[in-house]
Amino acid sequence: MQLVTGCNARYMPRMTAYLETLRQHANIPVTFVAVGFAPGDVGLPAVMMTREQNYGAPPETECIQHGSFADAIPGDDGEVLIYTDGDFRMQRPLEQDELDLLTLAHGEVVTSWNGGPDETLALEATRLGLHGDLEQWGGDLDRLSIYNVGFLAMTRGTWRELL
Repeated sequence: MQLVTGCNARYMPRMTAYLETLRQHANIPVTFVAVGFAPGDVGLPAVMMTREQNYGAPPETECIQHGSFADAIPGDDGEVLIYTDGDFRMQRPLEQDELDLLTLAHGEVVTSWNGGPDETLALEATRLGLHGDLEQWGGDLDRLSIYNVGFLAMTRGTWRELL
């Protein structure tokens, strides 16, 4: 089992606080994935991926959440890989019941949304920096639910299948 997070060079300044919390609290191995750049010393094991290896990523963010990292990190198909976005903070080590929950078989997925069932696209839009007249984005953002997630866990084989 290992935790995976990553970013492109443009997002790296926003990752530093999270990486520090991982260095402080992670009680499972962590791998940082750098997309399209050499990250230097991040204080954690790191791998580099080209943009071509990160196929399927949105070009604006080059996010690895879709599982492109599964082949960049050595290991077997049964290993659980936990992906997190880089805007998290790890507040403490994982507890045994959490590790048990994340012990997964092929085809099983654990995820969690960012906020909860009552959150709306309007709230998420303001988090992403869209302020002012949200009507310009169309629809009823204050009534539409958000299902944004930044935490996904599954076996490497399931990540590969998802990809």
